[in-house]
Amino acid sequence: MNRVLLNFTLSLLIGAILPKNPILFALIFSILFIAGIIHFCVAKRLVALTIILGIASGAISSLCTKTAEKSALYPALDSTISCTVNVDSVPVKTDKYTKFTASLPEYENEKMIIYMYDAPDIKVNQELYLENLSVRLPGTKMNFGSFDYRKYLTGRNIYFQGSANGKDILQTNDLPLNLFRLAVHTNYILCKKIDTAFSPECASVLKGVLLGDKSDLSDETEKNFRNSGLSHVLAVSGLHLTMITMLLGMLLRKAPRIIKIPILALVVIGFAFVTGLPASVVRAATMLLILYIGDLIYAEADGLTSLSAAALLLFAFNPNCIYDTGFVLSFSASLGIILLYNSLKSLFPESVPDYFKDCISVSLSAQIGTLPFLVLSFGQLTTMSVISNLLVGLLMPIIYVLCTLSLLISSTTILILSKFILNVFIKWAEICANIPGQVIHIPINVFVIIGLFIFSGTALLNSLFKDKKIPVAIMFVTAVCVIISSLTELIPPKNTTLTFLNVGQADCTLVETPDGNKFLVDCATDTMADSEIVDYLNRNAIFSLDGVFISHFNDDHSGGLIKVLEDVKTNVVYIPDTKDIGQWQYDLIEYAKSNDITLIYLSEGDTVSFTDLKISVLNPPSNTFADGDNNSSAVLKVENKDVSLLLPGDIEEDASIRNCDTDILKVSHHGSKNGTTQEFLKNNTPEIAVISLGFNNMYGFPKQETIDKIENYTDKIYRTDLNGTVKITCNNRVYTVDTLWRNDKWKN
Repeated sequence: MNRVLLNFTLSLLIGAILPKNPILFALIFSILFIAGIIHFCVAKRLVALTIILGIASGAISSLCTKTAEKSALYPALDSTISCTVNVDSVPVKTDKYTKFTASLPEYENEKMIIYMYDAPDIKVNQELYLENLSVRLPGTKMNFGSFDYRKYLTGRNIYFQGSANGKDILQTNDLPLNLFRLAVHTNYILCKKIDTAFSPECASVLKGVLLGDKSDLSDETEKNFRNSGLSHVLAVSGLHLTMITMLLGMLLRKAPRIIKIPILALVVIGFAFVTGLPASVVRAATMLLILYIGDLIYAEADGLTSLSAAALLLFAFNPNCIYDTGFVLSFSASLGIILLYNSLKSLFPESVPDYFKDCISVSLSAQIGTLPFLVLSFGQLTTMSVISNLLVGLLMPIIYVLCTLSLLISSTTILILSKFILNVFIKWAEICANIPGQVIHIPINVFVIIGLFIFSGTALLNSLFKDKKIPVAIMFVTAVCVIISSLTELIPPKNTTLTFLNVGQADCTLVETPDGNKFLVDCATDTMADSEIVDYLNRNAIFSLDGVFISHFNDDHSGGLIKVLEDVKTNVVYIPDTKDIGQWQYDLIEYAKSNDITLIYLSEGDTVSFTDLKISVLNPPSNTFADGDNNSSAVLKVENKDVSLLLPGDIEEDASIRNCDTDILKVSHHGSKNGTTQEFLKNNTPEIAVISLGFNNMYGFPKQETIDKIENYTDKIYRTDLNGTVKITCNNRVYTVDTLWRNDKWKN
């Protein structure tokens, strides 16, 4: 079958992600064009030229795509404005703020995410006139391999985020309803009905299942669904739309074709609008509409052609969709199902029930299609997702029918049954998530990613091979190479490495030695531990630590400790020997008791020795009454043949530190004016200084006077707010510094 549209679409998407360097692109395009001409002359086929045309179209579209710099709102960046904003999404309320998506009519309807503090009851489809709306770029990825929020929003054509205070709302008006606002309003009404009828946990899951709204999910519930391989059921996709149309089709099975198909088409379009037109739903809706049109004109729809048409439609409306993880996973999963489903199903004996054949074949083919993208995006795979989806395949139709009926009619029996089936669903996700070995973290390097693409690509294209032993051999060899490449990440570094993680206005330092010793100093906040520290450790194959040192019990140093201990095996925690039993310290003591973790108290004069490294404790004096004082911080000097490092926590100038000449200084207290004195620098003369802090933080850190003092002794000053991750490789006191960004990421 001719796959011109498929070839063009895949080439278009590849062209859109090619390097934007004009010289590099011209070189690549020239080589491909010459190859296409040669192929046409030899084979008399237009396949190669179709591919080249697709690549060129994708590259040109990408180059012409709107960016933040091209936006009418860009001149207002890093300033405050007064303007009208239209509330376009259902506001999500937290303890700290109300979050919603808004469009700004006075700025060409530019969209932005707004965080409203001390907000009144904001409703969807309201018009707000705001004073002092601050405009900034969303945060980009903070550490090597971490989640890029800016790119995520770019995939949805959102380039800015803003913040304001409730008192800055001068006027509110209700907006007239149109098609889009009616859809969002319907979503809002359904959310309210769900919140009223169900418990908070059941409501949060049901809103995900029916509407793709995960804003109310608890961290634990979301983690259970993610680790059980069931997170896709909480993000509306083709599965949900197909299920709805199948159930509706059963009700309309006796209706004439001319009536049945338009009703199904209207339901498909309405569902897509109510759920906010996510890429996965638009993809499924487009494919179903093509199927319905073919059914009306008695023409058989081709899956690959329909999938290509859906991708072209999404790309035409939003070329940035290539940065949307939902777009990538939805299309790769669909491609896997189209190409592999029948082959996998044919492998089962006839005695196996059709339900199990279908469920396992669909799940496996989708996993193979999405394999490289899942690892690239999340750094992990779920080994039991095929099993966990077996029960979900049975539960989902029941959940849809019962829960929809419970929202439409007042029936105590139906509501009780709905709550029961939802609790079974939630419990199943919890059970599957906690099966040993269910989650496999895969260290990411270029060889792993290339290998996974080869593995998936070979599986998807297996039908092109006449001898089926060839793709099997390719996949086997590739899998072995991927495993070996992953295992190489477990080999300790040849030299001591120091990684100063970007954790916002907080602290976390990872030390790794050639003997394989690994430990953290400080664990930032709970939020940062969850989103950055644990993720970074997993992506770098660090699943256990030889110890965790806490400098003092402030949230920005110890708030994430228990989260780290929950996810990364650690047997020893070192804390300063002080008398202030605050909440964080109390929680740690209780957690340590119940999890066989040894607590070791450190004071001045103590040393901690690893096989190839010694840590000297310079502060605090034994049994100090700290009362939350920064000067109670444990000050650590880390030494071996490779490195001399001082980690002073938040200590300030009125605390005495003995003369301890060091090469690398972790600047005290995020660069505050009291944290680093002239006398200290004169006695210690660091070669490299690292400051851990958040961009544009409320404290105004680092203070310029501190920077000026350090610059008198070294110009090698690295800041996590401007450089992201700061990784220093140490070889016999020769230091090589690698950073995520070379300069201010917010301006790039």
